[in-house]
Amino acid sequence: HCIPPLLDDVKSNLHAVPLCVISLLCVFMPSVFQSWGIIPLTIANTVFLLLRGSVSNHILTELCLCASVSVAAIGAVLGGSREGAVGRMQYLLGECFRKQLAALYVISALHKMNSGFFKISESCSSQIIGIATFQLVPEPFATFLVDSTPLLTVAPTAGLILEILMGLGLLLRDSRVRRHTIVVAQLFHVLMALPVPPSSFYPFSAICSFAFIAIHPESFIQAMVSQGRSLVLVCVLLLCPLLAWKCYGQREKEYPPYSQYPLGVAWILYLAYINISAALVYPSKADMRFTSPSTSVVDPAQHKRDTNTGDHHTTAAKRAVRKGPFISYMVSDVMMWMVVLIGLTPYLGVRTYPAFAMFSNLRIEQNSNHWFMPSWDRIYPHSDDLVSVTVVDTDLKKLASYQVDLAPYYPEVTQAKLLNAGIMPSLWICPPSWNFTIQKFKEYSIPQFELHRAVRTAVETQKRPFFVKYRIRGQEKMFRVLGDGTIEGDKSLVKDIPFFKDTLYRFRSFDPETDLCRH
Repeated sequence: HCIPPLLDDVKSNLHAVPLCVISLLCVFMPSVFQSWGIIPLTIANTVFLLLRGSVSNHILTELCLCASVSVAAIGAVLGGSREGAVGRMQYLLGECFRKQLAALYVISALHKMNSGFFKISESCSSQIIGIATFQLVPEPFATFLVDSTPLLTVAPTAGLILEILMGLGLLLRDSRVRRHTIVVAQLFHVLMALPVPPSSFYPFSAICSFAFIAIHPESFIQAMVSQGRSLVLVCVLLLCPLLAWKCYGQREKEYPPYSQYPLGVAWILYLAYINISAALVYPSKADMRFTSPSTSVVDPAQHKRDTNTGDHHTTAAKRAVRKGPFISYMVSDVMMWMVVLIGLTPYLGVRTYPAFAMFSNLRIEQNSNHWFMPSWDRIYPHSDDLVSVTVVDTDLKKLASYQVDLAPYYPEVTQAKLLNAGIMPSLWICPPSWNFTIQKFKEYSIPQFELHRAVRTAVETQKRPFFVKYRIRGQEKMFRVLGDGTIEGDKSLVKDIPFFKDTLYRFRSFDPETDLCRH
């Protein structure tokens, strides 16, 4: 996160310096962060993400994980005496991450319960599976899978069932189910990451794959000590150059523009291998317990000594756990319900992005395509903020680049194969800003609140003429700011926006006539 902006412009990215320094300390002095030292790292990362992080679902996921670190620390302190607090924090952190990931998968599945997700020509699932097949499976087997098997047809159903099972698998208490869920989830995130940019979603996979470490820390340590260290050199010295060669010509087409595809995918593959090995080869009974533990974070050498002696938990720490109040066992539920609440915001009319509705084809704003959730115009008929507005034409940059289709940046052979398979190549994003070439304008719909925010911001900061031609409630209207500052059109579009709305409300574009996904 922090090195690319610093290399780009140090003066305008000074807020990245603390995180960069602490991260380097974490690399060269890891013992500092084995207990409470992780708190300043988390705080620095949270501040950096809030100031610099892109408005996207993977940043929102990372902020939720950061919140879990802080809440787990508070729960560990409140859970009993100081002795054994680090062990309680490790346990609570694993529980928070486990339940947050479970909630994330279940909420994502809820969003996918719509007719658009099962329309093969427009389904995100069919497109992702098609791209992965064409780019990762050698010919002619790839063509055979797409043309001669129901692969793309069953992809949406399989995707929905898979996410439900991953969520439930993490919540269930059966240790074998949980271990196999970890394996399936790692393979799922590898699949999401491997296609070349812009169809690689490695930032999201990198964060989720990492979160699984805390779910089975002792198994992970054993797997890493036994066979993982040498893999670091393999990933850095061999895999990164190989991936860089694979995506040559596509790397600059990433969004968000981290330009870290080789390193990101190598990191995901490394974590996937260690997590899978930990779950299948080195399962630890201590990781699959369902009561609060008594161990603190240990370094690999100490872990090996403890494993040989069978002494995982100190007697003093066990006593401290038994003294812990009920709050220490509730923090993971609080974090889980936080993810659930964020995921439900599209149905509450609060936001559609980011709200964990990625890859879902969900349209709830108008002509809802959800199986059982009605559209906003039926739930909130008197809300002016949520009235659908179609932007017909504009020269205001914010609105002209409000939605951008990255599908033209797919490799040409991938685009051609998707079309031959009956899939419309599309990867619509709604970036907070777009500094690259603006494509030919295509009209789109947004809630009136976003039109209000864009126009008001432009009037305050742009200081130059612009126009917006839009359609609302069946009537076509024009808003214009002339060269002398004169405003023509609906004056309510320049009124002040309450702070809580400006902070909380955020909506992506949509098309009331099609189900193409917006990310």
